[in-house]
Amino acid sequence: MAQSLTSAEILAQLEVNAIDFDGNTSEIEGLSSDEDDETFDPMLEEEEEEEEEEHDSSEGQPDIVGELNSGAQNRNPPPWRHTNDFQPLPPAPAFEEGVWQGKEQEPHEYFLRYIPTYFFDSVSSCTNQNCLARKGKSLNTTAQEIQVFFGISITMSYLRFPRISMYWAAGTRVAKISDKMSRKHFFSIRSNLKIVVDSDISDDTRSADKFWKVRPLLHLVREGCLQNPRTKRVAIDEQMIPFWGHTSARQYVRGKPNPCGLKNFVCASPDGLPLDFFMYEGKGDTIIEQYDILGIGGKVVIRLAKSLPEGCIIYMDRFFTSVELLDCLHSDAHCQGTGTIQKSRIPPESRLQTDSEMQR
Repeated sequence: MAQSLTSAEILAQLEVNAIDFDGNTSEIEGLSSDEDDETFDPMLEEEEEEEEEEHDSSEGQPDIVGELNSGAQNRNPPPWRHTNDFQPLPPAPAFEEGVWQGKEQEPHEYFLRYIPTYFFDSVSSCTNQNCLARKGKSLNTTAQEIQVFFGISITMSYLRFPRISMYWAAGTRVAKISDKMSRKHFFSIRSNLKIVVDSDISDDTRSADKFWKVRPLLHLVREGCLQNPRTKRVAIDEQMIPFWGHTSARQYVRGKPNPCGLKNFVCASPDGLPLDFFMYEGKGDTIIEQYDILGIGGKVVIRLAKSLPEGCIIYMDRFFTSVELLDCLHSDAHCQGTGTIQKSRIPPESRLQTDSEMQR
């Protein structure tokens, strides 16, 4: 009865046979053919019969060498899988990037692109109604005074004096401000300024929108952004608007130049022209319906991508980038995405090299 061999002995025997084999020599040279050899050897015939029986009995047994080779392959699986199920992104649409006309406009003309003149009529009316409801007397302000008030506020944001009264003081007086409006009238408008009439806003609207007091202004500015020419390459990022007032939408982001304020997500062209934006309302803000597989950053990109043409390339940082987001951009928005990604968001099956391995 033949002695069974272990898998290690079989592999060793195979290696010995491979070493002894020489392809330049033949072991059957000089042997005569079966037709020339007429001698009969009964012992040789018995050995051939035993070999045939052993071959038949081994057909139902597992292949030890095959199992060893397959085990070696399983220990080192390939880093990717070959598949024919690949759908490339659609080509970029054949649209020509428009020329930004704002470069040829005066500053006040560019300002009116986002905040038109009829907005100041509404603000003056709401401000007078608010003053009448609070003090029993109308402020009698006009749309022109509201425009001057906005212009003074923008100028103050550049000069950044520690106190507002210093713009009218003798030693620090600014003529472009003090000559346009008195200090008393400026503070009167500032304390009664309203964009909407509070009594006209329902309780449902107030609970659903944390920015209901300034929603008309945000809507106008966004409409101006949507009219700007679209570009093939855009960037999406967050912007902190400095604000220390009392609101549940206020955010604190450590490490920002303005860590405390209102968070605004912006989509902009390569030259910094705003194309779309929305204000983040803080905890509880759904941002966009569905897309539960995405985090806050991913939902922001999908929402802003709705105002972009198909085929755009979106650039972002690691706060937004994820594999799930890139899949959604491909399938739903038909856009491409490029950005840095956090190490924790890299799928483990991707088997990417670490930084230390790539530096070797």
